[in-house]
Amino acid sequence: MLSLQVSLLTEAIMDIVLAVVWILLATAVFTIVVGAFYLIYKNARGQPAPFKWRQLFVALAVLSLLFTLFGGLISIITNLQYGNP
Repeated sequence: MLSLQVSLLTEAIMDIVLAVVWILLATAVFTIVVGAFYLIYKNARGQPAPFKWRQLFVALAVLSLLFTLFGGLISIITNLQYGNP
């Protein structure tokens, strides 16, 4: 009985951690999109921007890699928990 409760608690904590990581990754992508609009705004007014397009693209590439790796990790964890369908 106690091991079942510990197992359920562990799963709940893991679900919360995974949700927090997804939220952080989505927030980072949203920030990059806002940064792109800020660059467009600054370029349209002819003012210098505090960062370059290349920096945004590198950040987007890194986040894409993180999304892919994290999605793969979730897939592996799910497969270990429930097995192949």
